[in-house]
Amino acid sequence: MTRHDDNNREPCPLCAEVAPRFFRREERAFHLCPCCDLAYVPHRCHLSPDAQRARYAAHQNTLDNAGYVARFEALLDPFARHTRDVRRVLDYGCGPGPVLVELLRRRGYDAEGYDPYFAAQTDLSRPYDAVFSTETFEHLADVDGEIRRILGLIRPGGYLAVMTELHRGPDSFTDWYYARDPTHVAFYSSRTFEYICKRDSLVSLFRNGRNILLLRKREVGPS
Repeated sequence: MTRHDDNNREPCPLCAEVAPRFFRREERAFHLCPCCDLAYVPHRCHLSPDAQRARYAAHQNTLDNAGYVARFEALLDPFARHTRDVRRVLDYGCGPGPVLVELLRRRGYDAEGYDPYFAAQTDLSRPYDAVFSTETFEHLADVDGEIRRILGLIRPGGYLAVMTELHRGPDSFTDWYYARDPTHVAFYSSRTFEYICKRDSLVSLFRNGRNILLLRKREVGPS
């Protein structure tokens, strides 16, 4: 395990700032951006698309899994409290078993799912009132491009609900289970989302400080 090796540097996939490697576990290097505080694994250390798909397909995430459903409810409850005029909703990164889509429909939303591996045929041509992205941001290889794409799917004044575990600095990676998953390649902190909000003109409505964020897209972009 190697830490703080400044001789190995990579451009940040969110803001393009060149960042040093601060940690290595087995064959995976981890870099931490000094600008936006994103921690990330360089592309050369990512699993192949086929290997990623195989791991996602093996997940046993169903409506019968009470713990799995409870995690979504922890996001759905504050979403309902802090939003209004929401009807059309997308689950971006729904996976092979779109549990969240069903939970949203049970609450009266017109919901559908999109996933590049399992629901790529979804028509994304019309804007949504809200986009959910749960346990997906950590899988994004092209962080900047994917976030801009997601935001482009939301109408002005609409909402983005994110669930992803937040890192608490370099020392948190030593024993963090989240960093052991080989499909997890991007790790955000509260400061990372502050950077995203400022850059992309988003308003923070709710954060639990650990893994849930609710953001709103401004009606009018910055001048």
